Amino acid sequence: MVRQLFATWGDALTSVDVSIGAGEILEAEGEGRIEAPSLRERVGELRPVLKPLAEPRQRLAEPALDENAFRRRAAESGTLFESPLFAGWMPDQHALLECGEKLHLAMASELVLNEVQRHEQLEGVFSRAVREYLSESQRHALMSRLRHASRFLLAAGRADEAERAWSAASSLAAGGTPPFVERMFRRFFDAPPRGAGTAAPPAEPSSEPRSRLVLPGSTDPAGDKPGGGLILP
Repeated sequence: MVRQLFATWGDALTSVDVSIGAGEILEAEGEGRIEAPSLRERVGELRPVLKPLAEPRQRLAEPALDENAFRRRAAESGTLFESPLFAGWMPDQHALLECGEKLHLAMASELVLNEVQRHEQLEGVFSRAVREYLSESQRHALMSRLRHASRFLLAAGRADEAERAWSAASSLAAGGTPPFVERMFRRFFDAPPRGAGTAAPPAEPSSEPRSRLVLPGSTDPAGDKPGGGLILP
């Protein structure tokens, strides 16, 4: 039943509590808000199973991890964005744009002496962006959403993803910052900071040398519309 619901509603189900989600589906069906005949029929068939889930404090199973597995899965949590399920998870627009502006300032700065120093500045931008983003309320909201997603993933037979999501949520609950959160910011910039000791590619000759930051959805001066990213001169 969960696999069938997951295939139909996907990320919408992982964003809410199981009991809330089941209740919302039944309410939508009762009020005639499910327009597709095939979905109405399917929800009708599943009504006897959904009703108990809509009762308070009903929960799906949760991943069980020992301490070593927890640490390993938490460290792997940044890879969750490789799954289509998490592709739409992102910081709010204000946090993302503010991070982009600070990256632009770091790239345009003439005070750095070498690439190692610039790399450290860019790493600092991402670290500060994450710290400022994770207010107490945001930490709790993200933790809850990850746990809801984890329960559905486990029920759908996707144990690896479920364990990574659950470990990231547990790390947040303990006051930590799993790689999942920083990856939320980094993945929106096409060219990540180069590591220390990595040679920079030669710059293309230009009559107007410049450094610019292109954010998701913006238009390049040449007329192209990139997917978003940090574009070096």
